[in-house]
Amino acid sequence: MGNCFGSCSKINDNEDDNVDSSVNSKPFSRADSDTGRSSNLSYPWSLKPLIARKCEANITLPAPRGEGDIMHSQYLKSFTLDELKNATGNFCPESLIGEGGFGFVHKGCVNGGPGIELSVAVKKLKTGGLQGHKEWLREVNYLGRLHHPNLVKLIGYSLENEHRLLVYEHMPNGSLENHLFERGSNVLSWSLRMKVAIGAARGLSKEGPKDNRSHVTTEVMGTEGYAAPEYLATGHLTTKCDVYSFGVVLLEILSGRRVIDKSKAREEESLVEWATPYLRDKRKVFRIMDTKLVGQYPKKAAFMMSFLALQCIGEVKVRPSMIEVLSLLEKVPIPRHRKSRSKGFAYTNSASMSSKRFLRHPKD
Repeated sequence: MGNCFGSCSKINDNEDDNVDSSVNSKPFSRADSDTGRSSNLSYPWSLKPLIARKCEANITLPAPRGEGDIMHSQYLKSFTLDELKNATGNFCPESLIGEGGFGFVHKGCVNGGPGIELSVAVKKLKTGGLQGHKEWLREVNYLGRLHHPNLVKLIGYSLENEHRLLVYEHMPNGSLENHLFERGSNVLSWSLRMKVAIGAARGLSKEGPKDNRSHVTTEVMGTEGYAAPEYLATGHLTTKCDVYSFGVVLLEILSGRRVIDKSKAREEESLVEWATPYLRDKRKVFRIMDTKLVGQYPKKAAFMMSFLALQCIGEVKVRPSMIEVLSLLEKVPIPRHRKSRSKGFAYTNSASMSSKRFLRHPKD
């Protein structure tokens, strides 16, 4: 196993849309919501908070005792701290690809078999004590049993003394943030943006409890701009918080704007605050649409997507469920265009307290 900060062998993925039968709804909470170095998104996380959070509702965690609390999963490998230090160049600055409320994310390579190196994203948690262990344990126990083609995989973990790390599949073609916001990147077409939204909603709607019971945390964490107002105010984390986060992501996809952009005028810094008045007025909806998408979408599609985003970020009592969100997304007309040349990516966004789900590009 060696460290590598360039490109490594890509993990082969199955396009099957089914969740592995070994997924256990009993175990976890959510994964950490790691964000990229910008103040907005995160890197290898994909709607991180969303799915993980769904499973916090029913969880009663034992006091941390070590690996004995970790539920067995055929998909997870236990790494030593030395192995991950070697994989990331001792967590050197050159390997750092993301930082969020719960830790730092480093790129590295691990042994994937004879002659095979796997490119991974190693999340090193910075939250200590009982609370930090609980969040880490929830992520390991839930994501370790989750197997879905639209979500980036948790490959393994490391638990040594106070050190708690998570090892994720690394998507070599960058993040949604890269493709939406970075100069020089290929423009994501309307049809590809729709595929991303539908793929994420499909993964989120299939995982976790279907009720809306809340999990209470004493430590509110998450990526700025994505957390639901009621979560920030009370610490109560529910599936409706996930819906809010997803609505924010929809706004980013529609507008091509960051969730928080300090370069904008003060009244336009927050994407949600800036866009909401336009979403409520059908005559002004097109003011929020990404100008790079002109001519690519039917007006009806813009209206439907804007209305759905408004519902998702609205009052908690009237927010749809993720199943309802998926149903509405699948009804949005997608014009047929030639295939985009844009490369695959993993999304990293989240507003969750401890987890960060990863969104897989449809082509990966």
